[in-house]
Amino acid sequence: MYGYATGFNGTGVFAAASNSAYGLYVNGYAFFAGSLNVVGSKNFVTPHPTDPSKEIVFTALEGPESGTYFRGSGQITRGSATIDVPESFRDVSAADGITVQLTPIGDLAVLAVVSEDLNHIEVRGSMDVKFHYLVNGIRAGFEDHQTITANKQFVPRGANDTLLGGMPAEAVRRMKANGVLNADGSVNLRVAHDMGWDQRPDWNHAMTVTSPPSGVSH
Repeated sequence: MYGYATGFNGTGVFAAASNSAYGLYVNGYAFFAGSLNVVGSKNFVTPHPTDPSKEIVFTALEGPESGTYFRGSGQITRGSATIDVPESFRDVSAADGITVQLTPIGDLAVLAVVSEDLNHIEVRGSMDVKFHYLVNGIRAGFEDHQTITANKQFVPRGANDTLLGGMPAEAVRRMKANGVLNADGSVNLRVAHDMGWDQRPDWNHAMTVTSPPSGVSH
């Protein structure tokens, strides 16, 4: 299957589903050469080990940066310790933006980071104790990630667009609050006109979740 899109907010491949059906089901490896934008949560799902009626769903941690991390344990010996930065972390993280958290284990101790870079982290301690560490960084090439940007994902494609109203409840609540949608979930045509959305050549070429686009089979 191949899809190609042009124009504002175009769609190369469109898939929709209702109730508990899958809009898109991939059995095997999936690769995204660009960014992956998700309105809902990004989940890891695995079967429950003892109850066949249940599954375990873990959700990815989210934040305002494209973060990297590694963690582990070390030992203060004669007042100091060195944390060797793994090659995998070093190769994908920016030189600036490294932060280190240290937790002494077994006894009260004062721990300090003397120096930090992409090769080694030097630690000093008031006692020779074991410690846990968590090192965070920023993905190289994505240091300038912007958390608030121009709206591209939540723009109606036409006066009767139903896709936005089918998004998760919190997203719909926010679009009603900021005026993209009316209180009944329909497209706010006044805001669409003020934003210039209804002047686009593809206005009213909206796709809906109730039926597939023309030429697309179930």
